[in-house]
Amino acid sequence: MKTRIILIFAFAIVFFACNSEKDSLKFPDKSKIIGLASPVELNPENTVINLKDFFPETRSIDSVKADSHCKLVLSQDTVFVEISLVSENFPKLSTLDVYAEGTKYSILLKKSKKIKHTFIF
Repeated sequence: MKTRIILIFAFAIVFFACNSEKDSLKFPDKSKIIGLASPVELNPENTVINLKDFFPETRSIDSVKADSHCKLVLSQDTVFVEISLVSENFPKLSTLDVYAEGTKYSILLKKSKKIKHTFIF
């Protein structure tokens, strides 16, 4: 009895796993990002990134998204992104996700090694 149940279950898995539908993932024919997207090292407070360094045509940029420990401001002409760190708990490595014509492109963000100190004399 157990053998029949296992065989029916295995047959059902094989039957449903082999479907002829195309994958739902869609990739663009040509990448919007040029070259290798080199990492950006963030300043301790504010960092302005020129997106023309990564995308030759910035008009195709829809939006940007990053870690919850930072605040993003995208300029009206979608050329510059200002990143402000709002928390000291920003991870050492994170990504800036740029959406261009519905496709997500990621740029690596590195936390600065600089530490904020207050000197009193």
